[in-house]
Amino acid sequence: MPVSLFDSDARLTVKDSDLPGVQVGDPGTVYTIRQIDTPTHVGFIKDCTEDKGFDRQTHQRKRELNGPKLSDTLLDYVLTDWSGVVFRGQPVPCVLEHKTKLDAIRKAAILEVAGLNTVESPAAVQAQSFRGSEDVRGVVDGSPA
Repeated sequence: MPVSLFDSDARLTVKDSDLPGVQVGDPGTVYTIRQIDTPTHVGFIKDCTEDKGFDRQTHQRKRELNGPKLSDTLLDYVLTDWSGVVFRGQPVPCVLEHKTKLDAIRKAAILEVAGLNTVESPAAVQAQSFRGSEDVRGVVDGSPA
């Protein structure tokens, strides 16, 4: 099976109930997710790293990653659309203000899906990637014991 490269132009459609780690998801809520490639991810890390000046002890510049800003930036990039999401009973557009109000489990699951080549379950991926092994219990030096 060939290896599929990330395609940031491709969009994955995932039901809330199919997100990894979401215990009770709503099958009527659907997310459109863009894959994220390494150069884009590295660029976001650079953008979210703040220069804290010069450290006199180490004689190097101090830089600090703003984790919450990076999480919001990544989520805003990968989550391109949704349906079935409401706030105070009303449907809301898929904009950063509303994306950040998702619970932490859904945010993490959406980012996980954006970083994967497939949306298949881990068992299905393993079945495609690995062959089973023979039962070697009771075998000594290649012949049955």
